[in-house]
Amino acid sequence: MPTLASAHAMQRKDIIDWLTACEPDENSPASSSNKGRRNSPCSRRSVSQGPSPLFPVDDSNMTRGRGKARNITTRSLARRDAFNIPTAEAGAEVSPANLISGVEDVNPDQSGEHVSAASESALHTPLTLSQSAASRKTTSRSRSPTKKIGDLLAAKPPIKMGMLNEAPEAVQAVLNKFKLADICYGMGVFPRSLKVTRINAIDKLEYPDCFFDGPISPATSHDEDLLKKLQTLKSRASKCHVLDKPEPSWSEEVFRPMLDLVVALENASCDQEVQVENVITSPISPWSLIPIGLQNLPYSSKKVDYCIFISQSDDQHNHTQEVLTMRNIDIDDFNINQAGSSHYIRWLPQLAAIECMKTLPGSDGMIQMSVWMAALRKRLEGLMKHATDIKPMPYLKTEGLDWKAYWCCIGARGETMLYGPQSLDSMLDMKGIYQVLKFLQQIVKYGRDDYWPWFRETILWES
Repeated sequence: MPTLASAHAMQRKDIIDWLTACEPDENSPASSSNKGRRNSPCSRRSVSQGPSPLFPVDDSNMTRGRGKARNITTRSLARRDAFNIPTAEAGAEVSPANLISGVEDVNPDQSGEHVSAASESALHTPLTLSQSAASRKTTSRSRSPTKKIGDLLAAKPPIKMGMLNEAPEAVQAVLNKFKLADICYGMGVFPRSLKVTRINAIDKLEYPDCFFDGPISPATSHDEDLLKKLQTLKSRASKCHVLDKPEPSWSEEVFRPMLDLVVALENASCDQEVQVENVITSPISPWSLIPIGLQNLPYSSKKVDYCIFISQSDDQHNHTQEVLTMRNIDIDDFNINQAGSSHYIRWLPQLAAIECMKTLPGSDGMIQMSVWMAALRKRLEGLMKHATDIKPMPYLKTEGLDWKAYWCCIGARGETMLYGPQSLDSMLDMKGIYQVLKFLQQIVKYGRDDYWPWFRETILWES
């Protein structure tokens, strides 16, 4: 008569055989329907957790290996032998860690169907920004001599960065005339008529009086309509931030609508209009405008997202081409900016460039903007009648929802100087949104009142 221990062993053997029979063949069509049954008692996870606690473990009367007892190689044994998975001794607990330890050194090429638990976890773990950058470094190589801001010093002429307080008098004059420094501090960005009615309630803050400008009066319909539009942008910005939307969504839903709103407000009261164009598919052209670096290698052609241009009527467009033709310039191969890959955009004077970054890009955004502005400087110098200083040229970049402004001009030794940043608040609150709006409006005013007259006189040779 069998002993109690041998009876328990036989019951345990029958249960394990039943679990083995439940395992689907991974090469069969039916196996795909069972992949989602992760909590099923017939899944492989149940087998790896060892014997049922209902029965004591006594292998004294059992033959090791349920398949080998019948001279049959089961799928489980084949996988165990292929990956050298250690089997547990009698009474030892079979843990996932013990199973994984025997698979760590397996060559993946030896098995196309097995993935270790560690590999499976890695597949489902999203790459961080640093991991993504590391993977790009190992999978792609660039011949561009610029990888960081310091590499721009090797350009001919050099491209350098400077603090805003080191900017020349020409830049300081623009900042003072158009009160750009005050806007960066939030001074007078809100209409005073909205102080009690809306602004404080929206952000749930008591903004100081210095943030408001204008007479104390009831809110006008214009102020109310503008506030509603900016509230919509604030809501979109918050949604993009919370949902972590991709970078193109940030540009389409937040940045481009803000630029369009600024242009619409400024064009409503002025004869000389401006316009926003998406130039993300317009690299620097011709290639001769791209700065040269070490070993006379050109920097890689950089692109930006948007540019604000001085609009040109048909008469202005024809006049510009006539002026260049009289100067023996081939208008079919020439342009008045660095975005020459588009025949339409190539005849629009650039007022400001905008580079939009969803996350904090470090120096990447600055390299793009620096090369882009250096190419514009080279183009403008080639059109001048006499060598003279270039009017300060603004450009902006976004880091997430924060805006930063820079100014490009020529240094004392002929280098391309980039001064900044002027930091604006985040678009997640109404103060930051009004700051960006007011700053861009003043940039447009500067372009229309100061930069465009200088461009006509210096570049187009008009008296």
